[in-house]
Amino acid sequence: MQENYRDIGESKPEKADFLNKMKMQDWGEFDFSACISWCQQQYPTLPITCIGHSVGAQLIGLAHNNIALSASLSLSGQSGYWRHWDKRQWPK
Repeated sequence: MQENYRDIGESKPEKADFLNKMKMQDWGEFDFSACISWCQQQYPTLPITCIGHSVGAQLIGLAHNNIALSASLSLSGQSGYWRHWDKRQWPK
């Protein structure tokens, strides 16, 4: 399954006014939950697992149907914005 979150890749809307309404939260609430539903429909007998990195690790908690996941692995699920980190902590 090729996935595109809202406003990324081929999911980019033609109308610019849509961008003002789109939130990253929508990726978890709508797009990721749709991905879980698709997996359940296509492979009803298989367990659904998820590997998420960066924002993908955070979105798991926003999907209303995340209980369907049998396992998940979250890697570097923090904000990567450099100003959010104390300069003294950079070497760590």
